[in-house]
Amino acid sequence: MIKKEAVRVKATTNLLDDTYYTVVKCSYGSIVGYKTTDWTYPSEGGELIINAGETITSALDKICDAFGDTYEYFYNIDGQFVF
Repeated sequence: MIKKEAVRVKATTNLLDDTYYTVVKCSYGSIVGYKTTDWTYPSEGGELIINAGETITSALDKICDAFGDTYEYFYNIDGQFVF
């Protein structure tokens, strides 16, 4: 893997905006995106238990709530489940 130097740019017309973006040029075949990692259900989120008769979405909602609503689940246009 070849490491490339990233460029930080400020793309705004508002001088008070201190948002910067990182730009990296990637060539065809490069792997870009997020690194997947294993995660465990946090103990402070309570137990991940649902009652008989509850839907699977209630368990998925508990997971999303435990991680601060940074996760979502849905079916994509191809009918694949995404979490």
